[in-house]
Amino acid sequence: MTENRTRKAQAEAAAADLESLVQHWTAVFESAGLESAELKPAPRKWSVKEILGHLTDSAGNNLQRFVRSQELKNGEELVLPGYGADHWVDSQNYQSMEWTRAFRLWESANLHVAHVMKQIPEEKLAAMTRIGSYEPANILWLVTDYVDHQKHHLKKIAEQLGITQV
Repeated sequence: MTENRTRKAQAEAAAADLESLVQHWTAVFESAGLESAELKPAPRKWSVKEILGHLTDSAGNNLQRFVRSQELKNGEELVLPGYGADHWVDSQNYQSMEWTRAFRLWESANLHVAHVMKQIPEEKLAAMTRIGSYEPANILWLVTDYVDHQKHHLKKIAEQLGITQV
């Protein structure tokens, strides 16, 4: 039981961390100019808008993982396809999206992800999920990895916007 409580506390801490990131970065995005959000650092590199689009896509894919894993019975493994990030970003053309709409979509999606993270029952955080060709991982790992993924890309956004204090 203690192990489950520890898992639940870790998931709730990850959700709180995500909420804090969203609050901080929403304020940054509100002051960022459209011009800087559309600039691509190189022809095949994503703009800030496209990075946010990718992070929004990640929110949708991970919501599915977090919710579907709760349907599993003990010992069952959830198997889901991976997704091609470039295809998702290109097919949705985030580059053409109005700036405020792009970051508000990211904000809303991630606040919902944080909410869902807090709802996962203790015993379900150990449920195993296989995504694409990756090794199976438990839901708690996916929860914490999701927040790390956001941080990684937000650091890239900071670099592209010339922000030194993150």
